[in-house]
Amino acid sequence: MGWCKPLGAHAYEAGWSEGECKDAQGDFSGTNPNPTDAGSPGDGGIPGQDTPKKGCFVASAAYGSPLEPEVEFLRGFKNDVLMKTRSGARFFEEFYRPYDTISPLIVSVMNADPRLKELVRWIVVAPIVNQLELMLRFPDASLDDVPEPWGSFLAETRASLEAWAKAIDLPDDFGGLSVEAAAEELNIVLRYILRTDAPRAAYLDRLTEHGQIPLRGEAGELAEAACRFRAFGRSEADIARILGVAAQGATIGA
Repeated sequence: MGWCKPLGAHAYEAGWSEGECKDAQGDFSGTNPNPTDAGSPGDGGIPGQDTPKKGCFVASAAYGSPLEPEVEFLRGFKNDVLMKTRSGARFFEEFYRPYDTISPLIVSVMNADPRLKELVRWIVVAPIVNQLELMLRFPDASLDDVPEPWGSFLAETRASLEAWAKAIDLPDDFGGLSVEAAAEELNIVLRYILRTDAPRAAYLDRLTEHGQIPLRGEAGELAEAACRFRAFGRSEADIARILGVAAQGATIGA
């Protein structure tokens, strides 16, 4: 079983043949240069720490290349959403340990049976990609004026997304984090994990009670964080609670 070593932006992927490595623009090696390492440092693990890259091996095999749009989407979800929170990073590490154990066998069986590869793509990988895309794209907007039957359908879909995301623990301690890092975590939680006003308000109440918000920082840091919260669609009232700023963002409190 060979390895694709890093080349450009691509980390080596475990288990790829020489031809597959070339398709992925990787440099093939007959053996893993570091048996304990599944990739190059700086991608994956706890934010702020250098840990090995971890590839979407089953998805790459199902779609035929690690560069297919669906595989790139999964990689982007991991890097740009899941790994942006400490709890998401821990969840990924817990998931990846058993996945890393079984995925080479799954990929080997898939590569030996094209029909099975097609079925895995259709039955397993595509539904996961679709669910994650729905999670990211579902509008963060009120459904009050949506007519039936769409109103109930969308409300049920939103509730199922919120229930599904509860596998990720909510961060409740921002001690030691920069304003930017804390705001990043809160944006992910308030946009993708907590989908409606009531659970968001309850979460912010809990953070306030435990002295975790308003966040403390320099005026410039808080102003930048306020801009990021607005870009994620947070209300001025929520921003005021989180950062201690005036509702219209005119005054910044350190």
